[in-house]
Amino acid sequence: IVLQNVQGYKLEIETDTAVVYRLKLQPGESTGEHQLRAQSLIVSISGGQIEVVDGAKPRALVAAAPGELEWNAQTRTISIRNVGVAEYSAAVLQWK
Repeated sequence: IVLQNVQGYKLEIETDTAVVYRLKLQPGESTGEHQLRAQSLIVSISGGQIEVVDGAKPRALVAAAPGELEWNAQTRTISIRNVGVAEYSAAVLQWK
């Protein structure tokens, strides 16, 4: 699953075994709906207030703290929107 074509994501590093993307969203910006690969890790860098829509689940408001980790065990279709007042950034690590 390629994230570099999704709003807010930028390819940082790619190796034989993993890909690392940087996610940056300004206040009000959204990624739009996209897929996150199973066996991926999200690490909040700047933290902030985000809204996550995960398939049919209710919208979730998340106060992401810097250094907070989220393990993604299965492929999910989500969208992320920055509902805070400052830039939100995270690193997304996907194993191949």
